[in-house]
Amino acid sequence: AGMSAEGKKMNIVGRSRRPDFWVLLVPVALLSVGCADMGEPDPSTYYDEIQPIFNQSCVGCHTKDVDRTTFSLMADDSYAYLVGVASVQVDTLLRVDPGDPDASYLVMKLEQDDPPSGVRMPRNTTPLDPSDIQKIRDWITAGALETDEEEDR
Repeated sequence: AGMSAEGKKMNIVGRSRRPDFWVLLVPVALLSVGCADMGEPDPSTYYDEIQPIFNQSCVGCHTKDVDRTTFSLMADDSYAYLVGVASVQVDTLLRVDPGDPDASYLVMKLEQDDPPSGVRMPRNTTPLDPSDIQKIRDWITAGALETDEEEDR
């Protein structure tokens, strides 16, 4: 009851209740290191992030072995069939226009109920999850790179 203002700031072991400088500095330093690499989507994730979407939702029809398709989305083929290649159905559009998802025929086919040709993909099933479409958009926006080595060129 008769404790001074200075005495109230001390805890039982005689240390100040103010946090130590290092206790505050270390988490801030770690956080800044962890956030330093944020920004553009990681272009190295094509085979880790994009191809699994095709594997799950597209390769049932879009393979070299299925007669009704004009291209393959199988892992060994998909990149070469997509990036910078004109659509067969609408030859004025690239299937994937690097840097421009809105001009990419692939995105139109995945997002639009009435795409420039044919029907929304995947056909006769529910559309892709919006998060999967966003991954594809991010990859295209980042330049539609196949590997992270391309970025270093």
